Amino acid sequence: MRAQRGFILVNALVLVGALAAAAAVLLIRAEMSVQRQAAWQGAAQIDAYLDAFEALAITVLEADPAGGPDTTTEGWAQPIVAVDLDRGAVTGTIEDLQGRFNVNWLAIPDDLGAQEGFARLLAGLGMPPELGTQIAGFLSPGGPLNVDAYSGLDPATRPRGGPLLDTRQLLGMPGLSRAQFDRLEPLIAALPSDTRLNVNTATPEVLAVWLPGMTAERAQRLVARRTRAPFTSVQDFLLELSPAVAAELDDTRISIGSEWFLARASARLDGRVASRRVVLSRHPLPVGVLVDYRLPDD
Repeated sequence: MRAQRGFILVNALVLVGALAAAAAVLLIRAEMSVQRQAAWQGAAQIDAYLDAFEALAITVLEADPAGGPDTTTEGWAQPIVAVDLDRGAVTGTIEDLQGRFNVNWLAIPDDLGAQEGFARLLAGLGMPPELGTQIAGFLSPGGPLNVDAYSGLDPATRPRGGPLLDTRQLLGMPGLSRAQFDRLEPLIAALPSDTRLNVNTATPEVLAVWLPGMTAERAQRLVARRTRAPFTSVQDFLLELSPAVAAELDDTRISIGSEWFLARASARLDGRVASRRVVLSRHPLPVGVLVDYRLPDD
């Protein structure tokens, strides 16, 4: 009898232990489910913060209609330092992409002016001139003639050539280091090849390399002039140039306004941080501002 009671007790203890273990597993799974749910809700909320800044950028740009001068002193160009939100904050900027050198000009093989200007840009940054040839080849129709360097990549690639959607596609080139790209990126954009350079927002470096015979000192004077009073027409800008420079300049490649902008936002929520960059194209109403593409900003 005592042996039977002992056997029953052992079985009961085993059953209790099994139930306790099962309960522990269920509790762990429930806790993990709660954590996953919280993480999902946090990710959704931080995305909503980035969406909110994107909507704000669109509203700000639509409040400044296309067609007039666009300058770095306007409201859309002023950064939003921080907006406090529930358990977090969001910051952001809107930049004029037409104030940069459009690398897709290099996708036109016979555009010697763009190739020469890009070579001057690289020289000003202290980068090797052959880098310009490599980038132009990367963008040329059909891709570069020499693909051996791309075959040695891991994984091997075969560049197709043609215009870029995003400048970070240049990081797929074996001859361009990340450090070189980081120095070049603030000065370049990837826009349709027929996009014009906005002389009201172009950096002094880009003005100096794009305008024939332009010196860095003269480019700085142009920037100071437009800060006092923006150029209201291409003709207004040409009058500020020397006759020699104005005679060589292709005025069909410049403008005093812009259609392409970059919105960059960073959101913080409970220690989590996420960033996004959005390329926006602005059109006359009723179309307004459209999102061309959006990507995480690393």
